[in-house]
Amino acid sequence: MSYKILERFAAKYIRTVPRQKKFMTFQKAETILLIFESDLSEENPRIHRIIQLLTLDGKKVTAWGFLNKKESITPVSPDYKILLPKNFGLFNKPKKQIFNELLSKEYDLLIDLSSGNSIHLDYIVLCAQAKCKAGIKKHGANFYDFAMDMDDYLAKNNMEMGDLDISFIFDQIIFYLKNIHSND
Repeated sequence: MSYKILERFAAKYIRTVPRQKKFMTFQKAETILLIFESDLSEENPRIHRIIQLLTLDGKKVTAWGFLNKKESITPVSPDYKILLPKNFGLFNKPKKQIFNELLSKEYDLLIDLSSGNSIHLDYIVLCAQAKCKAGIKKHGANFYDFAMDMDDYLAKNNMEMGDLDISFIFDQIIFYLKNIHSND
């Protein structure tokens, strides 16, 4: 039922909230929003490595993760936060504070590194103000401008979508964003 509500919310949201879509190559992107599923320990070493790599490339990185847990031990900062179920309200919609924060900042590129179906992260991807949104194609709601289809890879390697490693997803998305050349 929550996904049906997300679909209706998404249809209305896309009609009423303006978004300047633009394909963004990796070279042109200056600000990046990373979306990820946090590990239970909240250490997220792969995410921190990805943030470090992007920062070394001169990118300004903000990372938002989700953890299905009551409390977080990770301190919240403007550039790195772990969202919890308490940050979401009825039907898993982001609470007003999170929603307003998503609308207040604009990014050149959003990269969703999640491999599972998380309605919480789907709302974040939908509502984030990014010129270009990239992630892996999932069954259900996809709000990406650039979606990687991993079905053949998963079938060939006898894997499930949730088995994909964050670093692998990142490497695949960045590879294509670096190698696609746009005329605009």
